[in-house]
Amino acid sequence: MALAFSVILRGDPSQLLPGRLVGLGAMAASSAFATVGLEAAIKWPNDVLLSGRKAAGVLVEAHWSGSQLEAAVVGIGINVLRGSVPPAATIRFPATSLEQALGHSLNRLEVLHAAIQALILWRPKLSSEEFLRAWEGLLAFRGDPITLTREGHSPLTGQLLGLDDDGSLKILGSQGVQSVLMGEIRLQPGDDRIG
Repeated sequence: MALAFSVILRGDPSQLLPGRLVGLGAMAASSAFATVGLEAAIKWPNDVLLSGRKAAGVLVEAHWSGSQLEAAVVGIGINVLRGSVPPAATIRFPATSLEQALGHSLNRLEVLHAAIQALILWRPKLSSEEFLRAWEGLLAFRGDPITLTREGHSPLTGQLLGLDDDGSLKILGSQGVQSVLMGEIRLQPGDDRIG
């Protein structure tokens, strides 16, 4: 009912940019959604949303040799059919499926094909400004007040500005502009755009 797949990326280590690989997977899912007429947004770093609900997620596993990145596995999971959405009581963030968003069922192989085509298109552009701007253009909550939670750190509250060159999130807070490479975005209390 869901679609889950992984792609192994190898090549010139200078072109395998760890901070941008999650964006590559999220862009692939977003592009696949666009081919069936759905407008997605990327909740940094690794969730793809439809109308404020999670419809896809991306995980990246990097394989290093010393300080050299040798390969990366980009895993993408997409909720295609209704049955792929877990019960609301078991999840922390509202979820949906492509079928629910469209109102009719889809062929998972067609969604897979569209996602792979997007990976093939964006992979050579991973280090480009074009890729970064396209990813940034799909960011959910850009310009909005957010709280970023990070394990072992105090929450960071501020305005979501966009992305830094390495894929870090830029936030304007009380200490000025900060770039953060890891964390989870939460909207300010009382914000009703999720759900």
